[in-house]
Amino acid sequence: MVRCRLVVAALVVLNGCTSARSIPSVSAPPIVIAFLGDSLTRGAQLDVADHYPALLERRFAEVGIAVLATNAGHPGETTVGGLARIDAELETNPDVLFVALGVNDYAAGIASADSERSLSAIVERASHAGAIVVLAGATLSVAGETRSRASQIVTAVARVHGTWLVDDLLEGVAGVSELNLADGIHPNTDGQRRVAENVWPVLFSAVVELTAARQKE
Repeated sequence: MVRCRLVVAALVVLNGCTSARSIPSVSAPPIVIAFLGDSLTRGAQLDVADHYPALLERRFAEVGIAVLATNAGHPGETTVGGLARIDAELETNPDVLFVALGVNDYAAGIASADSERSLSAIVERASHAGAIVVLAGATLSVAGETRSRASQIVTAVARVHGTWLVDDLLEGVAGVSELNLADGIHPNTDGQRRVAENVWPVLFSAVVELTAARQKE
């Protein structure tokens, strides 16, 4: 089943109502989070510091968690392309793999079944390598048309594998002109901040669980 139970716990942590043992100190080795995605993750036309992975790295630092975010977003990337390079990304030994892929698959002519198989294989390889996996769906709004195919596939894979899930990376961003670049698809700096907010509760919860597991070792 989809892992969402610790989202509430994460919000409690942020309100200061949990023990300090739940959060790693800034002096601990940083938790490495690899972001595998497409141009939405890479941050089209934006400075690296404005991409949502970099924003999340700073957000973790603000709550006393040392995180190293690596941005493995490639413009135009698909689930098939992500699978082709997942082994190279896993060589960096990430503690958490955040995967935001699928929105380019339809345009690339990739069948839904192939997208699902590729995404499942990414999850399996990352899990075998010892990484916690967080999947993110995304609903695009293009020329007045809402495209949710990617989110449906991602949700199905998350349920099968029991991974953490961000329902919609672009919630509150897709179709909102002031939060996107002129192409109406890629988030601008304000849009990237909103994307980071969409990701934060789930990713924070995954990191808290990882930390708790390490403390038991």
